[in-house]
Amino acid sequence: MQKIIYPIILHEWTENLAEANLDELKKKKPSESGRIPLVADAVQEAKKLIGEDVVIGAYTLGPYIVAGEVDTVVDLSKNILKRRWLVKDLLRILADYIIEETKYFRQAGADFVCTRDGGVLHPEVHKELIVPPLQRVMAGIDPPLVIGTGGDVDLNMAYYIRTGADFLSVEQNCHIWRARQIMNGTGIRLMGNMDVYMLLTMSKPEDVDGQVKTIINEGIDAVWPAADIWPEAPVENVVAMVEACKKYSDPESPTPGTYWARDGVWEAKHMATGIQTRFPGCSM
Repeated sequence: MQKIIYPIILHEWTENLAEANLDELKKKKPSESGRIPLVADAVQEAKKLIGEDVVIGAYTLGPYIVAGEVDTVVDLSKNILKRRWLVKDLLRILADYIIEETKYFRQAGADFVCTRDGGVLHPEVHKELIVPPLQRVMAGIDPPLVIGTGGDVDLNMAYYIRTGADFLSVEQNCHIWRARQIMNGTGIRLMGNMDVYMLLTMSKPEDVDGQVKTIINEGIDAVWPAADIWPEAPVENVVAMVEACKKYSDPESPTPGTYWARDGVWEAKHMATGIQTRFPGCSM
């Protein structure tokens, strides 16, 4: 079988942001951009096939991550130091584009759209360049408002909770107990942090089952893949994750610490077994 290659951007939109015409970016429409329409088609197809039984979701990359594809990483880094005002202008434009992309996926049938941004950045950079564009996105779309984080975000969790999100998704490197301390009293639901490669792709169903139990016992509100579920992940591992969610998160006999054990919300219960679609024909 031919090995699946992760999709990448071959060429950035510009190599010199200072000389680029940002007004050209404002004219771009998600419905006419690259493979985005294919993802919308996949959402529509999933909605028709299983939409009555499970939550259908999509995700977009956030303004800061997209900025690293619009401009070269080297040039973007230089401009953060020398022309930060220009980077902020770019991030505002990208935030508006992502708002339209999110609306496009919701119109296609997605019950929610997760905006993934940030990562392991210095807290001050995070505060200035990650949070304001995400706040703009969250203010411009309909709930549920979901943000996906990347890496060990312990230092930046205090900023993520200011974005206006209803749900925060974290990777396996995030310490759930620490995130819980920071999020206490905010009402934000915490989702994560299932390792999508070493567990879902490389391990066995019984390993997946054990990890789901561990995650729930740590106090997660909904078990959620830490990132993309790789298309090569064995189907039996994905099934094991879903079945383990049901087994260890039964609302009639809830695990202490889960959200619906306290208040009983529809979103947390059903998002635990939802589907995110990014690649056409693949469930994420």
